[in-house]
Amino acid sequence: MEEEIRDSRSCYRMTRHSWFTQRAFTINKQHNIWDRESGLNRYNKQGCLPVLTHEQEFYRSIVPGLSVSNAGYGLGFIRKFTPDGKMLISFSLQKDALWVFKYKGVGSVQNSLRSCYEEVVDCDLDIDPDLAQDLFNFHLAIPIITEQYSRWTLNREFSIFLENGRYVLLAARCYINYISVPREYYLKYPDIHDDTEIFDYTFFLVDLKEGIVSDTYKIRDYVSLNNNYGVSAVGNLIAITSYCRQCIDILEVHNGKLVSLCQLNKEQETMRREQLNHELHTNGVPEPPMKGILSPLKQQCISHLYKEANACNCCERKERLLKFYKDFPLYEEVKLAKSQFINKETLLMRFEMPRNTSTDTGSEQPSRDTMYFKLYVFYSLSELKVLRIFQHDSKELLHLQRDFYESLRNVRSWHTGRPASSPSNSIYYRFKHDTCIKHCANDPATEYNIKLPLCVDCTSCSPYLNFDVFLYDDRLISPTETPKYMSNRPITFMDRLTSAVNYRIHLDTSQLSNSKRNHLVSFVFHPYEPFFISVQQVFGSIDRSILVNFHMYCTTTKVSQKKDFKSATNDKRQRLL
Repeated sequence: MEEEIRDSRSCYRMTRHSWFTQRAFTINKQHNIWDRESGLNRYNKQGCLPVLTHEQEFYRSIVPGLSVSNAGYGLGFIRKFTPDGKMLISFSLQKDALWVFKYKGVGSVQNSLRSCYEEVVDCDLDIDPDLAQDLFNFHLAIPIITEQYSRWTLNREFSIFLENGRYVLLAARCYINYISVPREYYLKYPDIHDDTEIFDYTFFLVDLKEGIVSDTYKIRDYVSLNNNYGVSAVGNLIAITSYCRQCIDILEVHNGKLVSLCQLNKEQETMRREQLNHELHTNGVPEPPMKGILSPLKQQCISHLYKEANACNCCERKERLLKFYKDFPLYEEVKLAKSQFINKETLLMRFEMPRNTSTDTGSEQPSRDTMYFKLYVFYSLSELKVLRIFQHDSKELLHLQRDFYESLRNVRSWHTGRPASSPSNSIYYRFKHDTCIKHCANDPATEYNIKLPLCVDCTSCSPYLNFDVFLYDDRLISPTETPKYMSNRPITFMDRLTSAVNYRIHLDTSQLSNSKRNHLVSFVFHPYEPFFISVQQVFGSIDRSILVNFHMYCTTTKVSQKKDFKSATNDKRQRLL
């Protein structure tokens, strides 16, 4: 009797060990529920797993495997979800109002999708055409462009959420440009760049909770708004980079109002103003020698560069000083192009050569080093001083991006607290980053440092884009909001552990062969649910130029494991393990 019990126990141990090994790679939802309830450590690691580890396993089982084409009509120009994922904002078809929709979740439409067994269906032919109305409830229509802004148009590619999604910052531009720069700009901004067009801009602070425009802020300058390029925000602070005035407006959101805190790089000397004021009344426009005086911010940068070169040891001091004097004409000519908040006390700025201008006044073309010359400046707002300066070919700045990219981007999920995948938090992403740098044709530091400063509020922390869980081609889809070039094949997401196909993103590729132009697609990701929205720009279509597709979870959809040879080969090259 005792021998039978021992045999059964040993057999039980062997069976349990084999079962435990197989369970390490399971994507069964019921297994995930049991593991979460029991706290099972399926990866043979000692100790308890982190709190959200079991939740991360569910994202491998519940995936957006169904692609619904020709959906999303009636939603306007879709922009993005709020950080909490409860609402979707979009612009009206006339681009004069902000539409707010309440998102009901993919569970509310599972009854309508119960007959969808394939990965791709057409909304008009196969299922309910009112799928968008079943997913979203119209909540608010906030008028932005009123009668007093009849010559203005909203920028569809600009929006920044503030204070955890209660406020959203929008921008409109008057389409009538000004030929001449206002005369008072020469008094206040010594480093003015008057070779560019200037427009009237209005920034609207919209309160999504109250459904009103709580405040506005107007400037007359040139600000790049596409993909939030010229505006940065952190917490309740906003930084607007003006290309003509060469200054940064620092604003604060306080009780629903935009409060101007300061203007960086603004002239403060009264003697300089009196001298320029006399020149304005005499000739109307300052002479070129009068515009050659350096701005306060540029003076600090040049002073920091000189002290840094002079502080070297005797062997390097002469070489560093010679390089400083050689590059001094470039230091005088560079213009402020972009800025970004690292945190509430630190600002990252990029100075580059002015557009359509050059330090070479002769007929010869400028050299490549002159064209690509850039300065990356870390500036302290609390101490009002320059912390560190890197040039465009700095290897140290390249390593900072690799090791501290998460801190530079400073974006985390409101739902889980996790950041988006980057070289600093994902070994797979770091391996891919190092591989690209190794095979870079040009100087890798020059090629990758140009990405700094990063655009704010343009990165999604969706768990279905986690590079540690899924293997996919980030050239076709990535957490950033920038449009991507379409491919004639579906975008495949594979499991990192098992190499099985988790889901695919299918797009409408019928117009790719009929047009020679590159078709673009942009994605709108829900912060945590298995739901994507793809917006295609179709150039060859007659009835519509924008095509909206939904990619969502469906209980009856079966994802095929068949892969074509080319995609399988590309996936094998990207795989680390």
